[in-house]
Amino acid sequence: MLITIRNLTVQYTEDDHSLLALDRMDLTLAPGRITALVGESGSGKTTLGKAVMGLLPENARVQGGIRLGNDNLLALDDIHMTRVRWGTVAMVFQNGAACFNPVHRLVDQVAEPLVQRGTPKRQALNLARTKLTDMGLAPDLAGRYPHELSGGQIQRGLLAMSLILDPPVLILDEPTAALDAVTKSFVAEVIRDCRDQNKSVLLITHDLDLAGALADEIAVLYLGQVMEYLPGRHLMERPAHPYTLALARAFPTMDAVRDLGGIRGMRFTGWSMPMQRTTVDPMCTPMWRPRMRIIKADMPRPKGACSSPGAPRPFPPVPSGRWKWRSPRTETTGSGASGAASPKFWNSLKWPNPMEK
Repeated sequence: MLITIRNLTVQYTEDDHSLLALDRMDLTLAPGRITALVGESGSGKTTLGKAVMGLLPENARVQGGIRLGNDNLLALDDIHMTRVRWGTVAMVFQNGAACFNPVHRLVDQVAEPLVQRGTPKRQALNLARTKLTDMGLAPDLAGRYPHELSGGQIQRGLLAMSLILDPPVLILDEPTAALDAVTKSFVAEVIRDCRDQNKSVLLITHDLDLAGALADEIAVLYLGQVMEYLPGRHLMERPAHPYTLALARAFPTMDAVRDLGGIRGMRFTGWSMPMQRTTVDPMCTPMWRPRMRIIKADMPRPKGACSSPGAPRPFPPVPSGRWKWRSPRTETTGSGASGAASPKFWNSLKWPNPMEK
């Protein structure tokens, strides 16, 4: 099932201050495709997943559209969203142990989505045990409580719970974090199987190797905006946007010898500020937003410009082709230039040079 996200903006408000978590984000989750969302902590990845699930906190203000087929998820009430969750869109959350109720057995919690939709409890428990076995858990583990299970067993249980109703859309938030190599490999195979079953998969991860190996397309997120859309195979070898290059340089790999480059982050003081309350801007949007350059997946990619992410460069390269400029109220286009980016380039973006020490 197709999910289309257009111009999605999410603000968290507290008293007279606000934090812009997602800023006019566009994304499409297509059936039979794995879309990976990568970016540093605090860039808005989990916020996107919770927005699709309708699980944002009360202090979140949302604008834009999230369409599931012909339905706008943002317009549905709690009753209709409850029907969508687990049955149509399921999510594997971060911090798996915190997602389970500590006083209920694992099999009871995996069977709960079935019971809530009218399946007899005995039948639901049998289906849950079968699904847990499919996820590689021994039958005796189904009757244990969450505190009696390891981190890898908890993650397998979460996967079983998310797939128990065979939803056409699956969101995974850091599914391989803190897992051993064997469990990580198993989770990767489950994700591939979901793609083979024509599911729409959103993979939220910090693991760039995993994203590059599994994803059909990747969206690179920074401060709530997508910096670049690119094919998964291009993430580590042919990133086109300077921030994507910096992200690749900051990620250690086993098959490359290079100096790791840090990314100097942007202060959040620019986002947390008194809101401007006007009738023109009902969301009370902060007065200042950065101007970002966006690279689409179908844009011409620079030939060999970023073929070696580990190579030392004074500044990341600027790809040729068309840039898409985004400003607070208008969008225009301009032509990029090939070669190395100058300091003026970073000043024009209003954000720090990630390669700068």
